[in-house]
Amino acid sequence: MQYSRDNGTWNPATAVWGGYAPQPGLNRWRVRQVDPAGNASAPVAIDFDFDTERDERVVRVEGPPSGPFTAVAGQRIVWVLEFEKPMYASAVRGTAPGIQFAFRGQQLMARWSGGSGTNRLEYAYVFTAAQAGEGTLEAPKSACLCYGGLVTDAAGNKLRKHGVPAVQLVTG
Repeated sequence: MQYSRDNGTWNPATAVWGGYAPQPGLNRWRVRQVDPAGNASAPVAIDFDFDTERDERVVRVEGPPSGPFTAVAGQRIVWVLEFEKPMYASAVRGTAPGIQFAFRGQQLMARWSGGSGTNRLEYAYVFTAAQAGEGTLEAPKSACLCYGGLVTDAAGNKLRKHGVPAVQLVTG
């Protein structure tokens, strides 16, 4: 077995095959078999794109704005974070990703409720009877995706906590 990473020099598979670290961007390999008589098979190309860039830019947020708010028991409120590219959300050990907001000064967590594999992730919260009433709602200031669950881009890069663009909050 031989390999080439530069489309020129053929190296025995035992040379540095196992010590190669993929580089960001396109990685190209060619592999071929050589028999004891020196006859080489046609090379097979192995190409892969090693993506190290996170696609996490939030371009728009939809949901209730900060300000006076009347909560009703059983009421579901939703924020939708629209990303530049598709995102994939999943629960980790039973906990879904979440974004933090406040009502009457109490920190609450809206949990991911849909949209995995799209550029729009939905986060929902349902008010309890004990939380019902009037107060001030503080919309999320950061998409705290680090609270339990996992959100990744198409390449599997994990998202970190990042700010929500408040100027782009669209109320519905």
